[in-house]
Amino acid sequence: MSDDKKIATDAASGVIKKAPVQSDTEKKAELNRMTQAADRIERTTGSSGAVPLAPKGMLLDASDVSKTMEDKRLRWVNVNSVEKAQGRTAQGYERIPAAEGGRQVGNLALFSLSREAYEQRVAAVAKLGEERLNAHKAEVEQMADAVARELRDRHGIQVNAERIIIRE
Repeated sequence: MSDDKKIATDAASGVIKKAPVQSDTEKKAELNRMTQAADRIERTTGSSGAVPLAPKGMLLDASDVSKTMEDKRLRWVNVNSVEKAQGRTAQGYERIPAAEGGRQVGNLALFSLSREAYEQRVAAVAKLGEERLNAHKAEVEQMADAVARELRDRHGIQVNAERIIIRE
């Protein structure tokens, strides 16, 4: 037999078979297929280098960075979503450089915002929520004032607007 042909034994039948011979181009094509399969697995499982079954809480723990940046508010931002990243940047968030402890886990990168800007934003959101919560009360008060004015102007009846509103 020639050197380029190998002999293989089929374990089930005990029959000796010749293994197919692969040319260099076939070997390269097989290597490319295997590389593409490995790349696909890497894309779908992540490329963070972390243990695949590590709890997410451990992967996203940035307490070491928050200790060094106590005057900052830290947040993980999805950098694959351009709209989300631009939205956070418009709010004042800045990506933390790797030299200062910033890192990226998969598609999430660590961003920071000054503590006072964060507190102002939280206060503004709380104020807006309170306004929305009480908006119906203001609308009912305006309607009661309109009814009291209508009674006074058209019928000459003096009624306090507070008496029109039923408060529970």
